[in-house]
Amino acid sequence: INRIIQKEIAATFGMEAERIAVHPNGIDVRRFSPAMDRAVVRAARGMPDGVPIVLYAGKCYPWKGLGALVAAAAMSPSFHFYLVGGSRDELAGVTGGVIIPENIIAVGHQPYRAIPEWIAAADVVLVTGTRGNEYSYRHTSPMKLFEYMASERPIIAADTPAVRQVVSAQEVFFYTPDDGADLANKIAYALDHPDEAADKSAVAAAAVRQFSWQLRAGAIIRFMRQRIDFL
Repeated sequence: INRIIQKEIAATFGMEAERIAVHPNGIDVRRFSPAMDRAVVRAARGMPDGVPIVLYAGKCYPWKGLGALVAAAAMSPSFHFYLVGGSRDELAGVTGGVIIPENIIAVGHQPYRAIPEWIAAADVVLVTGTRGNEYSYRHTSPMKLFEYMASERPIIAADTPAVRQVVSAQEVFFYTPDDGADLANKIAYALDHPDEAADKSAVAAAAVRQFSWQLRAGAIIRFMRQRIDFL
């Protein structure tokens, strides 16, 4: 799912990297684009209007680097941080039992069909990561990143080699992994610079179309056929 893994596999097995197809995860673009109206979704879900909402969609795993999210929330009491995909107890469990700030609203596990609405309700969305785990830092291809891109919401992403496989500073605001203060600063910056955030979101929405499941499947089939013909 990324070129870092491709190179590591090639080195392990002593083979040419070009013999390994590389395709990041994908998305059903139609499910997330165009995004629904923010105000309408918030009203339907009883979410506050006029309060900046920062959203993380995903499960609570130790390798997700969610400690930075907790720290950023503690430093940003005027923002609401929505955790879609886990509970406060689960979040505390993967962040060393730290006190979870009251402005983190955990809505638990949600059906996948509802995720586009939750993302549409947000002002800013987060892709976290950590240097403390090789899988998180180098080997992932986060599904949420593609969903956020298609939803055209401003993205704050951990600056990891894995995330850099898909996006650059043209599409997202990067923060230093595991640095809650930097994450808080980047969230505030994105909210304070809506024109810049909108420009990045538009670039991301255009770029994500190359990552549809249909295009991914077609590329893999073409690669297989080329290898069969070669052999």
